[in-house]
Amino acid sequence: MLGCCLALRGPPPAVGADGARVVVSVSTLPDHDFDERVVAAVLAHTHARGLVIEVMHASTIPAPTTLAREGQELVVRWGARGAVWIDLVLDGTSMLYLAEPTQDRVYQRALPAAGAGSSAQAESVANVVSAVVAAIVEGQIAIGETPTGLDVVEPPPEVLARPEPQPARTVPAGPPVPAPSPPPQTDTPSWPRLRFTAGYVGSTFAAALPWQGGLAVSVGWRPTQRVHLDLGYEVLLGARVRSEFIDLTVRRHPITLAGGHTWSLGRVWDLRLGARLAVDIVERRAGRTTDEVTLSADRRQIFTSAGAVLGAGVRPAGAVRIGLAVGVEAVLSRADYAVYTPEKTTVLAPFPVRFVAAVTVDFELLRRPPTGEKKLTR
Repeated sequence: MLGCCLALRGPPPAVGADGARVVVSVSTLPDHDFDERVVAAVLAHTHARGLVIEVMHASTIPAPTTLAREGQELVVRWGARGAVWIDLVLDGTSMLYLAEPTQDRVYQRALPAAGAGSSAQAESVANVVSAVVAAIVEGQIAIGETPTGLDVVEPPPEVLARPEPQPARTVPAGPPVPAPSPPPQTDTPSWPRLRFTAGYVGSTFAAALPWQGGLAVSVGWRPTQRVHLDLGYEVLLGARVRSEFIDLTVRRHPITLAGGHTWSLGRVWDLRLGARLAVDIVERRAGRTTDEVTLSADRRQIFTSAGAVLGAGVRPAGAVRIGLAVGVEAVLSRADYAVYTPEKTTVLAPFPVRFVAAVTVDFELLRRPPTGEKKLTR
């Protein structure tokens, strides 16, 4: 790990209104979320140290020999102390570049993959970048020294060429020109926004039908990186309820709306707490009956319920999550099914409280930011 980096000459530049201190530009990988893992890890490390950074996404990283001038522009634009570029190569050797804003000099360092998977590589890259950012802010190296672990990239003379100064011209006084407005602070989401979920779900229903299970499918949306909303449907097979007087076929069509918050527990584990609303359309049809039964017309009943769900999950791959959840629901509206015998017998009486269990697999649909440099987060 890089233990030290470059210190700038003289007092640091004034911090901008948005508090930015270091600009970090990350190359985009269009078919993988590896760059987003690196960004998340860098933000976690730097925020834990109390550092403020600006993270940018770029479709490509410019040639190293042109980064000195671009670094000066970024420092002025964001009111930062330094600029860092990360040219990511999944399962290969990534490159780290650092520009000193007061000189035409760029430093570079190779970051080879550890061979332990993309998660370990992302953490390794983030550790080095976080050390570089801390060194820029804290000023740990004297002027003129080469930072440990970095090599100097010498730009060609034509890159460093400066236009000849022009003689000053007298300009008539006029109204004051307003200062240029700062660049827009647009937040382009870097997390997958949509996901598809499928799996098994089961719940209690009534004493005569204690448990029903089937296939649950849903489409989810994530307005933020940790909050999710899901709209789902449960495919349940018809069930038979038999009594002394009648055979009853029950078919349910639950439609659910669920939402919640996710907390990370390490690299692959997480914990979810959420709420769930359900509209359960229940069809009941009578079959065999005895002579003592007087039947009413078959009709649909709509049950509604609300409850809480607690779940845990593991991510075997970046865009796939396997989850287990349990919950409890209060049935807000329900109706018993009774047949008219001499004693008006109740055949089906739904529980006022239900218990729910589910095992699901989430498939996240990656939504990449547009190409070109975009502001991601602060």
